[in-house]
Amino acid sequence: THIIPAGEYARTIDEVTGREVVVANSYTEIKPQPISLTDAVVKVPEGIVFGADIVVLILIIGGAFVVIEKTGAFNEGLDVLVKRFEHAQDRVMVLLGIVFCAVGALNNTYEEIIAMIPFLILMADRIGYSRTAAVAISAGSATIGAAFSP
Repeated sequence: THIIPAGEYARTIDEVTGREVVVANSYTEIKPQPISLTDAVVKVPEGIVFGADIVVLILIIGGAFVVIEKTGAFNEGLDVLVKRFEHAQDRVMVLLGIVFCAVGALNNTYEEIIAMIPFLILMADRIGYSRTAAVAISAGSATIGAAFSP
C-alpha cells in the first residue's frame, strides 16, 4: 500500500481442526505492490460483484420490511410485542441477543442482519433502550456467534 507497510504472516494447517492458522511471531515485511488510483476505482464494482449474494439478500430483506411497514403490519406487530413483554423488556433484548448469537454461530451470519437493524432500533426505542444498544446486541451477538462458527 502507499501508507501501511506491506507484510505477511506464515501460515500452517492445524492438525486438530484442519484449518489454516497463522504462525505466531512470523510477520515479515514484503516488497510493496500498491495499486493505482484507476485500479482502486475498478476494484469497487468488482467487490460488489464478489459480494453480490449478500447485497441481494440485504436488498430483499429491506424490500420485505418496506412492504410490511407500508401495510401497517410492522407497527401493529411491534405494538403487540411491546405490550406482550411490557414488564419484561430486558428479556426481549436477552432473547434477541441469544437468537442473533445462535444465527451467527450456525450460519456465520453477520452482514445479513444489516437490513434488520431499522426494526431493532424502532423496537429498542419503544421498550426504552438506546439505538446503540439495539445495534450492539444484534451485531455484537452475531459477531460473537460467528467467531464460534465452523
